[in-house]
Amino acid sequence: FTKADLRRTSHQSSDMVRCLFSNTKLKQAEFRGTVFVDCTFEGKLEEVIFYRVPTDAKHLPPNEMKGVDLSRAKLRWAAFRGLDMDRVQWPEDGEHLLIRDYARTLTRVIDTFKGRTDLGSKGFTAVFSDMKKWVGPKQTVGIISKADVLDIAGEAGLRELIGLLPA
Repeated sequence: FTKADLRRTSHQSSDMVRCLFSNTKLKQAEFRGTVFVDCTFEGKLEEVIFYRVPTDAKHLPPNEMKGVDLSRAKLRWAAFRGLDMDRVQWPEDGEHLLIRDYARTLTRVIDTFKGRTDLGSKGFTAVFSDMKKWVGPKQTVGIISKADVLDIAGEAGLRELIGLLPA
């Protein structure tokens, strides 16, 4: 799928095995019912949603993101819904924040910001509440783009969020 244009597409009941998505245009793509095995993503993934199972077709096999390499991907507002993400290589570029002890850390972030009235805190509460809603059954690690955090709450918000993340 090198340089393919998959913007604003929805993919259901597909098996993606040993696929390379290199500089593929994936803005606003949704993968519902798509199973990824040994796939590599390189370049920008913007507003892309990956689901473990589609909401309307529970009979399809679950997507477990086995052997998926995101190490050279740039995630912007990407969402991973109901996925454990334990067999994924995360971006290694310093542009993303890895969130360990995922469910508990999301709760800590939400609890820290939920009573505040500034827009950044309201944004954090909304975004992290949505992330918590979609935590995979065994998920221990998640990710968010630093650029997304800056969009929500600026530099001060980024610094405060980093302080809440486990080492």
